[in-house]
Amino acid sequence: MKINKISIVGVGYVGLPIVYRLALNENLNIVGFDISKKRIEFLNKGIDSNDEINLGSLRNNQYVTFTNQKECLCSSDVYIVTVPTPIDSHKKPDLNPLLNAADLIAESMNNTNYDSKSCKIKNILIILESTVYPGVTEDIFKPRIISNLNKNREFLPNLIFGYSPERVSPGKNSKSINEITKIISGDSKETLSYLKYIYAELIGCDTYSVNSIKVAEASKLVENTQRDLNIALVNECVHIFSKMGISTNEVIDAASTKWNFMTVRPGLVGGHCIGVDPYYLTAKAQSLDYNPEIVLA
Repeated sequence: MKINKISIVGVGYVGLPIVYRLALNENLNIVGFDISKKRIEFLNKGIDSNDEINLGSLRNNQYVTFTNQKECLCSSDVYIVTVPTPIDSHKKPDLNPLLNAADLIAESMNNTNYDSKSCKIKNILIILESTVYPGVTEDIFKPRIISNLNKNREFLPNLIFGYSPERVSPGKNSKSINEITKIISGDSKETLSYLKYIYAELIGCDTYSVNSIKVAEASKLVENTQRDLNIALVNECVHIFSKMGISTNEVIDAASTKWNFMTVRPGLVGGHCIGVDPYYLTAKAQSLDYNPEIVLA
């Protein structure tokens, strides 16, 4: 597969490790784009303000560009979108960062000169990694990009879409991206093969393929919702056991001797996404006239 340029839209704690791993491949042009001018200034100085990635090896890499200039995204063969997906003040999904990324990608393609020869053989792959509820990639993100393409253009390449939920857990004891199994999904078998090449060969991850993008989107929500619920459960147990003068950690140690007990310790819910993602699952459920009582509790 001939790939000359990959652009990562959003180079926070999810996007930056992707840039770092892709940069290990020779002669592959990589653009790390972020709307935060301050973030880009730090990265160009070799500083990751999240203190997750040592950028020393990237400072003299002529194939890596960190920028907030949208014209640098033009002529990309692959776009990987890793923008935040927060909730609003009413705890509803806020897809504005995602929609803005879609508009940015469409604009970059509108400003790229494609010829008839390249368009006959060229696919542009757009991968979403941001956490979303099932249906966002195909029903919202993809149509947003397509609707913003210049319909008067004589030549435009074929667009293919994939989804691979991010699984990075920031922190000193976390695994690097190439140590994490990446779930991959695409809009066709061809797209799935393309994603496997990028994540397995170029980034170095083990991959797990699923049959639909919606399954991949749902898997991420289940991962984080399960963790949120389990932490909430054990935190509630702390209140109960403290009234009895019992150590919750001792109770968990004893219970953990059973082979299928899921060990979770009391404490704060880590990461910004754990407490957010259940609301994405809730929003989708409620749109289908189902009220997820356990999740909301």
